[in-house]
Amino acid sequence: PVPIATALSPGALALPDYDQLPAAHIVAKLGGLTTKEIDAIETYELAHRHRRTVLGKISQLRND
Repeated sequence: PVPIATALSPGALALPDYDQLPAAHIVAKLGGLTTKEIDAIETYELAHRHRRTVLGKISQLRND
């Protein structure tokens, strides 16, 4: 089986054109996504981009 992190593509994420979006735009949209959509974005970020701004906001949303 293919690990989920490598199976995810930016096109499979809830935000269109994810790889072209600046971190600030992604952070602004995270609050309106489902837990599953946020999980997918987190998995993708951890496997590919590692943007601290995006990962920090995800962590903050989970702690609220």
